[in-house]
Amino acid sequence: ALRPISLAGPTLRLREPAVPAALPGTRRVVRAWLTRNGCASDETFDILVALSEAYSNVVQHAYGLTPGPVEVDAAICSGVVEITVADHGQWRTRPVVRRDGAGRGIGVMRSLMDDVAIESYGGTTVRMRRACEVPSTRA
Repeated sequence: ALRPISLAGPTLRLREPAVPAALPGTRRVVRAWLTRNGCASDETFDILVALSEAYSNVVQHAYGLTPGPVEVDAAICSGVVEITVADHGQWRTRPVVRRDGAGRGIGVMRSLMDDVAIESYGGTTVRMRRACEVPSTRA
């Protein structure tokens, strides 16, 4: 089923299943929203990488074998983009330490965004902020 998503305006709200197959579509919608709001391609790239890390953490850690929802909210105000990725699950650690780069997502988010805040209570919420040069009519 298809549902229309408005990319006009300073806010965006997405609700998707916390499964790997949903991430590419979420990235496409957020990329289009950022572009429509005037974000430069290098800023958009960094924001999308940080979003992917937060979304992947929900997929891997929040729900276990029964996937639940992931909520992605985005807003742009006065040249600052805020992306929030939230779940209603419970953090689950991986039983085996992996050497393939896993476990570095929070560090990646912090390196690409100006501010990252993580709250865990009844789920986990990641709020990421980054300045984004936008035309003055969009800020």
